[in-house]
Amino acid sequence: MEHPTCSSQHAVIQFREFKKTIPETGETMSEVRPYIMDLSSKNGTFLNGDKLEPARYYQLLDKDVIKLANSSRDYVVMRGD
Repeated sequence: MEHPTCSSQHAVIQFREFKKTIPETGETMSEVRPYIMDLSSKNGTFLNGDKLEPARYYQLLDKDVIKLANSSRDYVVMRGD
């Protein structure tokens, strides 16, 4: 992202797969969940208006809003569950 307040490696979004077994059927299903982590950026990463603690993963939920540093852009999470 090209913005003067954003670090060159500002934040990362990682997708993790979780497997779960449905007790009634014994069927195994997998679910992919997105997480965000601030990479100790100078001006911070914000999730729903709250500044994230650096180097800690936060699960992203549907309609969460991400803002990087002082950028005027908002990024809205849209999960296709």
